Amino acid sequence: EAFSKRGYVLLGWADLGWIHFFSQKRARNLDELKRLKVTCAPSDPLNAEAIRTFGFSGVPLAWADVPKALETGMIDGCFETGQSARGRSIINNVEQIDRGYEELDTRLRALGAKIERAA
Repeated sequence: EAFSKRGYVLLGWADLGWIHFFSQKRARNLDELKRLKVTCAPSDPLNAEAIRTFGFSGVPLAWADVPKALETGMIDGCFETGQSARGRSIINNVEQIDRGYEELDTRLRALGAKIERAA
């Protein structure tokens, strides 16, 4: 009710903190922002629906593919909440870690980590 009194339409609510947008292209207003191609999580239908609902052009990508997609221009940017940004890491040259920590990914999975090795 407080939103509608101010002329807003509440589409959804989630307590995840601020949403941050990362892009290689400048967007000075909402129209410019909506022209950018952004990633959406293929395993999260709610995320893809939110991207479409807000009028953005979503490109389904696994998080591990985002850096390469940004480099090649497949996408212009991505949205992230502070909550999800804290829980994700992309590690290159994992062979060096493998030499010093045998089966680290197996041990971290046993603790509840979701680890994916990119080909």
